[in-house]
Amino acid sequence: MKTEIITAPISIEERETHFYYEGSDVVCDTTMPTVWRKCQKQGWVVESQTMFDGNVVGMILRAPKRALSIRNANTLKREMTDEQKAAAANVQRRVAPVSGLIHKGRRYFRAFIFNPLKTFETAIPKK
Repeated sequence: MKTEIITAPISIEERETHFYYEGSDVVCDTTMPTVWRKCQKQGWVVESQTMFDGNVVGMILRAPKRALSIRNANTLKREMTDEQKAAAANVQRRVAPVSGLIHKGRRYFRAFIFNPLKTFETAIPKK
């Protein structure tokens, strides 16, 4: 790993990230700590670091092309009708545990009662 030392700090306004393709790899050149941490967590290999005053202020990382995916920025929110919302609420009521306090002697205990899901009734609504 190559280390470069700079003599002036990088301000927040100067921080930037560039992704570019080199053959079968994608290279990330970034001065944003959140980006290089995410890349490192996902297994990107650090090629070089830029340091100022003993702290890392930039990195160049490399990964296979499949590591970078561009997604649709205009995702649609799922629209549910009132009937679908009511059906989902009924399922939630059947599945959710019932909790409450039980008094026994001088102590209170948290009750946890699980109502098992009746899959046949939930999957095929009665008409």
